[in-house]
Amino acid sequence: LPTAAGLVGLLRGVRRCLRDPAGADGPLLLLVAATLAGYVLFTWRNPWFATVKAGYLLGLSLPFALYTSEVLADWTRMPGVRGWLVWSGLATLCAAVVLVFTIGLVFVKLDAAGLPWRLP
Repeated sequence: LPTAAGLVGLLRGVRRCLRDPAGADGPLLLLVAATLAGYVLFTWRNPWFATVKAGYLLGLSLPFALYTSEVLADWTRMPGVRGWLVWSGLATLCAAVVLVFTIGLVFVKLDAAGLPWRLP
């Protein structure tokens, strides 16, 4: 749901940028384009997949947060069933995040941290 909202918001930003090139969307869209282009170029020329990390895409956090929150604010204000579906999807996502990132509260981890790399 947030990814779909982010893509819709990005398209809205492109439309606004085409209407008003001096607006605030221009630098954000340039940041998105430069980050994605740099990531693709780096990945394409890199023979070691272990060095290709999602951390290189952290520059997308600001545009994603802005465009996603803009669209989700509109979607959550929709009347009727559509608005209820958006709210229930967000609540389900929130519950899934809480369940996945709790160790000891919901899931119990008995192993030591990390992967064993030495033979016994």
